[in-house]
Amino acid sequence: MTTESLYQADIFLVGVGQFGLNQLTCEAREVIQRAKQVLHLTSFHSELCQMNLACEDLSALYWQSAPAWDVYQKLSERVVESAIKSAPTVFAVHGNPLFFNDICWETVRLAKARGLLVQALPGVSCIDVLPMQLGFDLGDLGAQIFEATQLVMFGLSMNPYLSTLILQIAEFGIRGINVPLMTQQRITPMVEHLLKFYPPSHHIVFTKSKSDVDDRDLALSTTIDRCGEILHRIVPGMTLYVPRVCIPEVVQEMDLNA
Repeated sequence: MTTESLYQADIFLVGVGQFGLNQLTCEAREVIQRAKQVLHLTSFHSELCQMNLACEDLSALYWQSAPAWDVYQKLSERVVESAIKSAPTVFAVHGNPLFFNDICWETVRLAKARGLLVQALPGVSCIDVLPMQLGFDLGDLGAQIFEATQLVMFGLSMNPYLSTLILQIAEFGIRGINVPLMTQQRITPMVEHLLKFYPPSHHIVFTKSKSDVDDRDLALSTTIDRCGEILHRIVPGMTLYVPRVCIPEVVQEMDLNA
């Protein structure tokens, strides 16, 4: 990609990286520096201002007592309106902008409806970080990734022989932005769903990676039938890691040359 082609979009969706600006790509940094406006939902406002003085933190618009989707739409509209007035506009978020980010996807939809060009620049996401921290290989037999509420709501099948990441476990069953403390009543449908595919004594890990210098990594190991004992320690941003069960013995050889 040439430098000239980098700056043809009206909106750039930029991921600052799971652990912050030390994981910002050179490409993303250059776009941020050249943008006419930088809007963001990160914990790195002062650092972003050092790269571009036209920087605005949208956190006040995000942290509202309102249905999540209403908040997402307002934020997306704010980004699009900024691009109409002052292109190119950067919208920066933690992780990868098009992985598990409804605000960015809604921004794409609204921008296209207004005839604006959108370009997403990849960042280091939790899918890059968690396998290393938890010590498993996404490519070893395969893996499966679910969103917690949708997993249970749609009764999705789980393959116990694959490593599993269940995202937004603390937000399970919640439609708002502000997440209340996890309760036994709220976690029960998830436990019941897991027990359809795993034994009660199967080990699981609730984990959260730090997202700024004042944060810290957190990992809570327990079993499916005892997760109720640590509900008070489940915090927003956590992912539930379900290791695969013992792989069954291969009883039939495959003739790959047949």
